[in-house]
Amino acid sequence: MDRETYMAKWHPDALLDFMERGLYFDWDGTPVDRERYVEIWMGDRHVAVTDLGRRGRVSTVFMAMDMGVALFGGPPLLYETMIFGGPKDGFCHRYFTKEHAAAGHAIVVRRLRRVPCPPLIHNGGRPRG
Repeated sequence: MDRETYMAKWHPDALLDFMERGLYFDWDGTPVDRERYVEIWMGDRHVAVTDLGRRGRVSTVFMAMDMGVALFGGPPLLYETMIFGGPKDGFCHRYFTKEHAAAGHAIVVRRLRRVPCPPLIHNGGRPRG
C-alpha cells in the first residue's frame, strides 16, 4: 500500500468518520446502539441455510455489525455466507445487502453442488479383505 492510500485510510479524519457512522446496524443498514445490537444478535439472523450432506452446510446470516471496518467510506458489510464442513470448509464471503446475500447464498450452493466430494471411507479407513 502506498503512502497516499495508507494516509487516506488511516488518517484521523477517516477514523472519526467511521466512529461517527457506527459499528452496529439494523437489518436495513440503520446504525443502532449496543443494546439493540445485542437484541438482534440474540434473535434469528439467518437469511438462508442449505445442508448439502458431505459437501457441507452453507449458512448466510445477518452479522448486525460492519464486518468491513477497514473499508472506510464504503457501505457496511452486514451479511456473511460461510461453508461448514466438506471440501470447501471455511469459505467465507460478505455482502452489503440482504438481497445480495440471498443471491450470493444461491450461487455458493449451486457451485458447491458441482464440487467433487471424496468417497466415504468404510471400516474406519482400513482396507477391506
